[in-house]
Amino acid sequence: MITDLEADPHIEDRAREALVSGRCTVQAMSSLIQQRMAIERIRTPAIAWTLFGGIWGLLALAQVVVGTEPTRAAVFFGITGGIIIVGFVKLRRYRRAIAAFTAENGVEAGKR
Repeated sequence: MITDLEADPHIEDRAREALVSGRCTVQAMSSLIQQRMAIERIRTPAIAWTLFGGIWGLLALAQVVVGTEPTRAAVFFGITGGIIIVGFVKLRRYRRAIAAFTAENGVEAGKR
């Protein structure tokens, strides 16, 4: 085992060989911008789920107003509640992730 890396003139060749053969992997850490963008990708579907739930709720309300299918309206309201809950859970996940990111890296970290 070599303790001093500079003492071995072939260290670059050995490292390259290890990478090519799969014995060693190198994983680069994402930049702060990429990390923030990955976290912010959570927000878009969360907003979409919440808005879709609101639209579905309007359909359920229309069923109640028309009064033709009270059972269908009850099913629509149940689905509305589920969809909106999914949206809020995703929004909460986004807020926790962004709070952890800003606590670790600072408020302005990763902003474009």
